[in-house]
Amino acid sequence: GRQAACVPGKGSTAYLEKCAGYFDAAVGSGSELGNLEALMGKAKVLEGKRQWQQALDCLNKVIVMHPFYLPALLEKTKTLMMTADWDQALESAGRIQQQEHNNIEALRLNVLFLLSRESRCDEAARKLTELVAAIKELEPRNHELVMSCAQLFSRLAGRHKSILNITCSMMER
Repeated sequence: GRQAACVPGKGSTAYLEKCAGYFDAAVGSGSELGNLEALMGKAKVLEGKRQWQQALDCLNKVIVMHPFYLPALLEKTKTLMMTADWDQALESAGRIQQQEHNNIEALRLNVLFLLSRESRCDEAARKLTELVAAIKELEPRNHELVMSCAQLFSRLAGRHKSILNITCSMMER
């Protein structure tokens, strides 16, 4: 019953408020696992409402309670990126890669940062090669992921040949 009321993708304020109420009620339940899930849900609702700082607060609570729970750290990294706090976003991505060296999301963030903020194309090409290897290993049949990465990074590459060659080979596969 309750989950059907929070229809993903609706995005309207009424749906988000309804979902927020359910997650707020669940956070106070006392069950640690329930709190984990409720805090993650609440963080997503707050992200949907573009309340970045409150979302970060929820995610930080999860990270403190469960330091090795990577989805919370991934969400924190994405939220930090949305607030343009690149230094902390990269630090979070580094923490993710310490636990899981070939994490696709952390590698994507690194390539995005190197291309869009630093304009270090040679280093971005090396990281993009790592990303392609991680996708081949972890998500070999996820064609949408490969296509979205190839499109994004080819658009950001300018005329850098090695990045364009890598993205071209991604699309050919």
